[in-house]
Amino acid sequence: MTEAKRDTPTQPDSEQNAEEASKINSACVALQMDSARFPEYMERKVDRSLHSKIALKLISIRKTESLILNLGLFKELDHEVAIKLCEVGLGWEVVANLEKFKIDDSKVLALKLIETGQTAALAAHMEKFMDLDHQEIASRMIEAGGGLNVIRYSPNFRGLTDATLQVLEKIKRDEEESSSKPKSDHGSESASQLLSHPKDYPRVLAGIDSALHRKTALELIYLRDSENVLSNLGYFKNLDPREVITELLKEKQSHLILKHLERFKGIDLQEVIIKLIEIGRGEEVVDHLTKLPNVNKAIAFKLIEKGFAWAVARNLEKLPLLNHQEIAAKMIETGQGQRVYLTLEKFKGLDAETLAKIETMK
Repeated sequence: MTEAKRDTPTQPDSEQNAEEASKINSACVALQMDSARFPEYMERKVDRSLHSKIALKLISIRKTESLILNLGLFKELDHEVAIKLCEVGLGWEVVANLEKFKIDDSKVLALKLIETGQTAALAAHMEKFMDLDHQEIASRMIEAGGGLNVIRYSPNFRGLTDATLQVLEKIKRDEEESSSKPKSDHGSESASQLLSHPKDYPRVLAGIDSALHRKTALELIYLRDSENVLSNLGYFKNLDPREVITELLKEKQSHLILKHLERFKGIDLQEVIIKLIEIGRGEEVVDHLTKLPNVNKAIAFKLIEKGFAWAVARNLEKLPLLNHQEIAAKMIETGQGQRVYLTLEKFKGLDAETLAKIETMK
């Protein structure tokens, strides 16, 4: 008699789900408890198949900042993660790092960006979206109040019809006429509504035509309500964060850029920080130095070149991306070597030649 074939014991689905959920929760906790060791944790303990689920969990518990800061550690994030990030206003981060996502349908993602008022992010990165009908996308953006972003990034759009080009030309003329009119002390009707309800921006903005959001935000910065604009930046539709930074610089409010730096999504923050140092706002950068994300060699060197070696030296142990040998060499090169001598205990791993040079500065 043939013996019946025995099935290999398998783990019940409920147990597998519980084990998976435990691993996802553990990863989220690890990121929040010790971000410095999180890369090692992800490499050693987390299977790639869980990366998207961990990302979705972080979004659901409102830890998107932690996710974005560590986005490079996540591999092959799926389409749902990209959509969810767009829904919480992080479309810039998605398109800026599009290669990290497995996008099932680029048109679905593009339409989600338009729907959520992030037309600037889409327009600026059109070349990353394959097989899109540029005419359709431009039309959808215009309908959603993002026509100015089509104009601003017009080289990225191909094959637009004459009718669409005429519509864009009219939008451009209207914007120029509007910009040429002097601003009143109380601003436009939409700006006045927000000024009257400073603690209720989300609700008031929801009732304002999204086509007016960009103009209203820039007007409010002019009227010195910038704190509220920046605190509610994610609620403004069709607003390019680079325009906000330009307007803040123009209105001499650069200190607010640094105070709210984490709110500017999808742009090169290093470039912004270096720009501030170059235009004479180095002291403001120094005031926020230990709070800035990823202070690297380029930023440190620029500060040293502008006479802020003391600030870099004083905070060296709080700036983990810096190579102490390179920083010391740069300070010596720019005639600020005594700063190394005065804070020598903060410099680790200096070579014999550098130490000999410092010895002469006593």
